Amino acid sequence: MDLTLLAAYWVVIALLASVPGADWAYLISAGLRRRGNQAVLGMVVGHLIIAVATALGLAALVATHQWISIVIGICGGLVLLKLGTSALHGVLEERRGRTTAEVVAAAVEDADPQPAGSGAGGVAVRQRTTVQPSKAATVAQGASVSLLNPKVYLMFLTLVPQFVSQSSPLTDTAQLLILGLIHVATCGVLYLGVAHGAGALLLSRPRAATAVTAASGLVMIVLGLVVIVEPLLHLG
Repeated sequence: MDLTLLAAYWVVIALLASVPGADWAYLISAGLRRRGNQAVLGMVVGHLIIAVATALGLAALVATHQWISIVIGICGGLVLLKLGTSALHGVLEERRGRTTAEVVAAAVEDADPQPAGSGAGGVAVRQRTTVQPSKAATVAQGASVSLLNPKVYLMFLTLVPQFVSQSSPLTDTAQLLILGLIHVATCGVLYLGVAHGAGALLLSRPRAATAVTAASGLVMIVLGLVVIVEPLLHLG
């Protein structure tokens, strides 16, 4: 394959993957739940499946049958809505638990100058913790975010084929597979940076982490609604 063409392709997909969207919002939310690696794994698996399907010609069905694109969009939007509402629910539970703990701690301090739980009359204050999704569930969520994202299919169907070289000794299928693997590897590295970067910067700052989680949840909800409504507006 033409190395110049490959370099140009890599620059384009790296720039596209660097644009924040639903994938970034989900990764940040997962990173703050210490599930960044699992979220990235799931999303990379989803991209890999689409890349292989594109190389085999299966993903072209999305372009030739409008109803498939609509179903994918609606399902993807519902997934984003669920993930967004779950993130907001976790934030509300965390704030409720923190408020309860602060109220109980203040009452104990007023009633007994001893530290809570240190003496016979001490009252142990336990912080309410949000239930974490399992690692397997996070991988499945990450895969669904990729597999049900119509924008990913659109990119593989419209952008990737433009970098297939007619002068290459490789078949179109082989070139599409190579281009798809480059895309998957690029997204994997970038996604790891986003997930772990969010964790490193915000896990030591609880209030900032809460604010970012809430913002990520809102972004996923808004994008979910857009993904659901957009294909329906183009019907007919």
